[in-house]
Amino acid sequence: MSAIAQRKPLPALMWVSLAVVSLGLQRQGHALEAKTPAPFRNGFNFMTRLYTEQFYTFPKFVLSGKFQENWLAAPSQDAQTRR
Repeated sequence: MSAIAQRKPLPALMWVSLAVVSLGLQRQGHALEAKTPAPFRNGFNFMTRLYTEQFYTFPKFVLSGKFQENWLAAPSQDAQTRR
């Protein structure tokens, strides 16, 4: 993020792009869940939930082994396209 503070446009654009892609992937993942999360109430609620998801919930999910469990149990893309 120092690229933004140092006003280096290309690295700053890359960091912002990565953040946007991350949010998009997170949105896509939540759309696949059986119980979708409630809509955001305001900006503070958005930031609180974003940081909680990124720095607490997801690492806990990965370190508990549930991520690998779900990944291995999910049907492959080839099986889904054949239907």
